[in-house]
Amino acid sequence: MFGANAEFFQISGEQLASGRLLNPLDGLEQRKVMLLGEKVRKVLIGDSAALGRYVQVKGVFFRVVGTFTNTGNNGRNEERAFVPFTTLQTTFN
Repeated sequence: MFGANAEFFQISGEQLASGRLLNPLDGLEQRKVMLLGEKVRKVLIGDSAALGRYVQVKGVFFRVVGTFTNTGNNGRNEERAFVPFTTLQTTFN
């Protein structure tokens, strides 16, 4: 799991597969939302729809708002999940 802000996705190469990217309000309001890479989605959720589902990380639930693909790093970039950076900071200190 990585912390990111809305501007990160303009330069990082992730292509939205479903839902939406993280937006500035997610960070300002420290929302517990998550953007999943396709490989992570398949492991955690399987073939079911991911949008609106909740993923638990260290006892904290995050709502999935989008999924992405990224073929960089031999496909390893799809093994990532992103949450708003400010949420990551305050939730996990």
